[in-house]
Amino acid sequence: MWMEETKKYGNHDLTYNQYGIEFLKTGTYYGPKDENPYIEAFWKWWPSLRNDLHTLRITGGEPLMNKGAMQFFDLLESEPAPQLEITLNSNLGVSFAKVDDLILRVESLLAQKKIRKFSFFTSIEGWGPQAEYMRTGMDCAHWERNMKAVMKTGATINLMCTFNVLCVATFRALLLKVIEWRKEFGKEAISFDTPYLKEPPHWMIKILTPDFIPYMDANLDFIKDNPDWFTGVEYEKFKRLTNYMKEHPITDDKLRAGRRDFFSFFNENDNRLGTNLIELFPEYKEFYALCKQVYLNYDEPAE
Repeated sequence: MWMEETKKYGNHDLTYNQYGIEFLKTGTYYGPKDENPYIEAFWKWWPSLRNDLHTLRITGGEPLMNKGAMQFFDLLESEPAPQLEITLNSNLGVSFAKVDDLILRVESLLAQKKIRKFSFFTSIEGWGPQAEYMRTGMDCAHWERNMKAVMKTGATINLMCTFNVLCVATFRALLLKVIEWRKEFGKEAISFDTPYLKEPPHWMIKILTPDFIPYMDANLDFIKDNPDWFTGVEYEKFKRLTNYMKEHPITDDKLRAGRRDFFSFFNENDNRLGTNLIELFPEYKEFYALCKQVYLNYDEPAE
């Protein structure tokens, strides 16, 4: 869908355009119907790899949309690897049937001790319409149904919260959902990590103005004040994130380019998708106006 959108509308007007038309023309990537030499090489490698490998993480693209991932679970039925821990990454946007099919396969392998352990990683940076805006095509109700189906198997769920510019004012909603899920499934059943996004610049938290820092401090205090529901490790990681926003240097050129691209990207994104950033994120209204001015005056020398 991303490829089709880029072909239809062209590149976004950005100073940093890593994955635009040029990438589609010259980059090496494999469509669902293409023969992929890396997958073919893996199948050849597996017989010699199987007896020594102890951890395998299946990332993506989206593994649950790739028939090869399910073929691998089928292979483990006939060629077990009892020492193997499998971790799978999924955005959980696939059909209920695909998730339920995965669960049946994993439960069978675990029950017969054909693998040692299974864990699950998924990505989310907020909750509700704001989270759906950050990840085009996401449906929180659909995602939650699939997430709970996985959790009911006893597998641990690891939330990868890649902290971006739109998280800062809206992250509390996800923290409240984490408490809700932990009340239902137990504190140990779910974990979350908050690595900060480093590129592209218009998604970086460093381009925000200082008046957004109180949101970070308030969430850090919220995590600290709820030790029954959050771990010390989660507090320390969010503290590191907060300190990064406050203290980590960023060049004036990168700051200016990031703010210029923030307006350009989200203005165009709203036009393409029929969305409205400010309606969903009213806390960003003044910042959006600031970025618009940077965009309009970008070709003039910086003061």
